[in-house]
Amino acid sequence: LCVNAGFTEQTEQNAGFFTLYARLLDGEITNDSVRFVSQVAPNAAEKALSLLSTKLKPLNAPDAELDALVKKMNAEFAEYEKSPTGYINTAIDAKLFPTAPWTRESGVPPAEFAASPRDEIREKLRFIAENYYVPSNASLFINGNLTKTAALSLVKTYFSHFSAFTRPRRTNEVSDYIATSIADGKWAQQKKFVLAHPDFSDEMTQIVLQYTSLQSDEADVLASTWNQDGSAFKKLLLKQRNLKILGGEYIDVAAAQEKSASRLIIQSLLGTAKVSPVIQADLFLTMSRDEDVFSQKELEKSLKNEQTAFTRLSESSANFMEQFSRSIFSSSADSESDFTHLFFSKNERLSSITMRDLQKKISDEQPFVFVFLNDKTFQKYAAEFKKAGFEQITQNESAWYN
Repeated sequence: LCVNAGFTEQTEQNAGFFTLYARLLDGEITNDSVRFVSQVAPNAAEKALSLLSTKLKPLNAPDAELDALVKKMNAEFAEYEKSPTGYINTAIDAKLFPTAPWTRESGVPPAEFAASPRDEIREKLRFIAENYYVPSNASLFINGNLTKTAALSLVKTYFSHFSAFTRPRRTNEVSDYIATSIADGKWAQQKKFVLAHPDFSDEMTQIVLQYTSLQSDEADVLASTWNQDGSAFKKLLLKQRNLKILGGEYIDVAAAQEKSASRLIIQSLLGTAKVSPVIQADLFLTMSRDEDVFSQKELEKSLKNEQTAFTRLSESSANFMEQFSRSIFSSSADSESDFTHLFFSKNERLSSITMRDLQKKISDEQPFVFVFLNDKTFQKYAAEFKKAGFEQITQNESAWYN
């Protein structure tokens, strides 16, 4: 059972309470949805569906249970906010999603969450229950040794009694706003940032590049191509001695997909060199966009692997349903029928991807650049970072609520 109630549905006023609700029900919450998974023998299917249906019933957690979980989450939020990891994630999310940073896992204001009285907490949970945990905002996936007739009969038995309330879909509001902002030139102009912390290594500088203009399939394929051991991308970066990258394992390229954004994320650890970390950052950015990092042969191999992997999903109904269910609310589709078409036409979309298009999109976009280094190292090069157009983000001001 997948409910469209992930982090991206949060507002400034209820950030954190979607997580609270999901955890009270033992759900798995992500940016795009909350999932409840039951794996049982066919003869236990009725019991499993009966239990899953309770996730859509009004939540009435005892005070003791609610208070205990709120107390635990308060401690987790406070610890996360003070940690180097929290510093990095809140800073990146606040810059990448300036129009709605509270729609991230890192977007919870710990002080406001902790200050909420129990009555207010219950009111926010009631709102989430009535507006999000409803059949029209959820999708049920059944896979196994069960006939279609038997499955539909069980679904009608345990799910048909729920209210027919339909919450207006707002799946793409955030992504639409971002797309409009980009088109109107209102998107953040500042894209180079430096973060310094005493717990960051004084022997290594971490750099992260994030591209946001690629489509989801394009980001996936390019990440797969560049992240292979011995790829042209890694080889070129390793050739530059001033980057001091110890090996290919110190370079990582990944794609992040969700309904409000698709990102290509490139990161690496750079060793101490004769040149400054400012020059290293510029070298890394320049070389990672060089035409020599684009290999037609490597792209064709990645495309073939992606297409083969998608086709082979049909060999395992369990694997197919796992990917299908995880994809539904991370899709940009406006309806479930559109999503189904989008999902099954993946290989067609992959066939249309060309190296020329990828290279043009990468060269046309100025990515977000984040540099993380020890605070003493930063002080040494602070003036040079400023001259190069970097903006410092301190830990006290990294989160949107600060």
